[in-house]
Amino acid sequence: MLNVLKRHHHTEGANGAMGFRSISLLVSCCFFLSGAAGLIYEVLWVRLIDKVIGSAPFAVATVLTAFMAGLALGSYLAGRYIDRFSSKAALLSLYGKIEIGVGVYAVVLPFLIAAAKPFYRLIYDPLLYQFWCYQGLPSWDAYCF
Repeated sequence: MLNVLKRHHHTEGANGAMGFRSISLLVSCCFFLSGAAGLIYEVLWVRLIDKVIGSAPFAVATVLTAFMAGLALGSYLAGRYIDRFSSKAALLSLYGKIEIGVGVYAVVLPFLIAAAKPFYRLIYDPLLYQFWCYQGLPSWDAYCF
């Protein structure tokens, strides 16, 4: 895709403008699909975490906390390092690599959640009467995962 971007960027005339529009449309579709995938991940993770902690409102709060923390961290890091990239092709390449990383994480996370289940079983009895302590643990786990 980077070669396509470089080739269309340097093409002159109407064909160059048409090629640039088609690449822009492709990139816009990728952004849209990425956002849709993020919403799908969010719903799936809420359902997975709900099976571990046993409370849908706390599962939703945990997932939203993790999403917002991820957005904040991503915004902070992008603000610090984005100026190091001089071309749009390099930025798109970085975006693609980040999306691949998110995809790998989405595949691995169900296994991490399943691995956390014995821990929650272990601490359930000692924290049975400290409801808020038990329900507060998923927020800390969200940062760990």
